[in-house]
Amino acid sequence: MVPPLRVGYSIEPPYAYLDASGQVQGESPEVLRALLGPLGWPEPVWLHLRFGQLLHELQMGRIDLIASGMFITPQRQRVAAFSRPTAMVSPALLVAPFNPQGLHRLQDIVVRRDLKLAVLSGSVELEAARQAGLHEPRLLVLQEAQHGLSAVQARQADAFMLSGPSLRWAVRLGGNSVGELADPFEAPLLQDQPLIGRPAYAMRLGDARLVQLDEALGQFLGTPAHLALATRYGFSYDEIMPPPALGIPAAGAGSFATGTTSGPALQGRRP
Repeated sequence: MVPPLRVGYSIEPPYAYLDASGQVQGESPEVLRALLGPLGWPEPVWLHLRFGQLLHELQMGRIDLIASGMFITPQRQRVAAFSRPTAMVSPALLVAPFNPQGLHRLQDIVVRRDLKLAVLSGSVELEAARQAGLHEPRLLVLQEAQHGLSAVQARQADAFMLSGPSLRWAVRLGGNSVGELADPFEAPLLQDQPLIGRPAYAMRLGDARLVQLDEALGQFLGTPAHLALATRYGFSYDEIMPPPALGIPAAGAGSFATGTTSGPALQGRRP
């Protein structure tokens, strides 16, 4: 019998969260579950971790797979192997109702020394904010997405930058009490390219099971079942059209913004 995968996740709806009964739900766990039958793998053992702990626990061998909407980045590819992405998304900016500070790009916060931005620890948004010139104490680095929502509501931060699907989901559920999305919002730059996130599954470097998982994923992405699942979690069709296969440019080991690559995903991956 195939042993169950130990799957790490953090709470960031709609990628991963717990429903009222305590069941792990979200786009990433549900897509993974859709692959288990064809692979003959049992339901995973789910382990809740803070986002910033996920890669460390994977490296230490305490989990086998990350299913939490983690974006492919060159830095992460130093320590983990990624599947093909399940979506291509842009960041968004949560602000107080009516956007009182008139924030529409990251630089609007950088140039105002009285403003603070909330971001998740270990996130690409944190990296982009630091690259733009924001640092503590004007940068509020938090462990969970819910903490960012609370920070904006409590006026501890003027804005919270996170993946577009995550913030759309929060506003959809919480309405004006949560805040609103800055519209328009200009995607920040990272490594001189507009930040485009590619959420994917991550496993340890050299884990042969990733090849099987990625093949099953390639068969599932873009099917009616996949489109129905992903749109139920608030993803748009533009965000979830089937990305290219593992190990070729858009999934690759170079720039996650431009999609350059240096080789197959399971070989030694450079930053």
